[in-house]
Amino acid sequence: MLLVISEREAYSSESLELVLESIFESRPSNIYVLIHSNSTFESHVTVASFIDMVGRVYDQSSKIKAKHNVETPVTVLIEEEKYDTSLASELWSSLYYTSNVVLDTIDKVYTQHINKENIHLTRSDSIKEEKSSKGSKPQVANPESEFAAIPVVAVGGTFDHLHDGHKILLSASAFLTEKTLIVGVTGPELLKKKQYLEYMQSYNERVKSVETFLHKIRPSLMPDVYQINDICGPTAKIENVDALVVSLESSKGADYVNNVRSQLGWKELQVYTIGVVGGSDSDKFENKLSSTGYRRLEYLKDHPEQ
Repeated sequence: MLLVISEREAYSSESLELVLESIFESRPSNIYVLIHSNSTFESHVTVASFIDMVGRVYDQSSKIKAKHNVETPVTVLIEEEKYDTSLASELWSSLYYTSNVVLDTIDKVYTQHINKENIHLTRSDSIKEEKSSKGSKPQVANPESEFAAIPVVAVGGTFDHLHDGHKILLSASAFLTEKTLIVGVTGPELLKKKQYLEYMQSYNERVKSVETFLHKIRPSLMPDVYQINDICGPTAKIENVDALVVSLESSKGADYVNNVRSQLGWKELQVYTIGVVGGSDSDKFENKLSSTGYRRLEYLKDHPEQ
């Protein structure tokens, strides 16, 4: 199922809740969300606004899934991607849109394979706009910057049990990238101190999850994936990198990377910092959304006495 919402709805928790509740009632196997800019008002997209909207959709979806005890995968797409008919047909066969979206302005790459009887106007309401509380939603650094694609962007992580925090990090990276996205996926040297290590997905499984997710949100982008076993990974081996996307929890690592690059005589990277889902630096990210939590649940299934 493809759900098309307006940017203003993506900024309103009340509107998102109403729309998503209606969608989840039909128990779809997958939900793909397109935040549509050509709706009923003029938009002004910045890097921060994109990340904030994506973060709100994942945040609200997570709450509704917990409320109804469902695990329906939700994936937020990057608009203006050119989906071929075979991929679009594989991902969704129906379309739902809100009254704040002008149906005729949705690019035909999203709709040309859908029969008219599978296109529906879904429940929506008046929009109550909100302002983000500092630290309450994933925010990107340099929030006033206009969007301008960056030639080569790097991002790294463990990407175990790919969750919403990973999805937001990868979405930011894919959104920023003009030509090349370098993805570092942690190898054994950086995993030795991880909790419940025996329940971690293999390196190949984690790479596959990253590649599959990126192919869904931006099929034209083919990431260059590297195994990383130190803090810098490919950013200290490849000079031609322009920007680095990190979570707030990993921001000190970005400083280290730029120090190493400076010692090599290379340009420093632009650093985009994404807020940690469910946590903040004030509580040392105690309540963050974490792959460790997923591994712990699997451990407890095998050890119910603990």
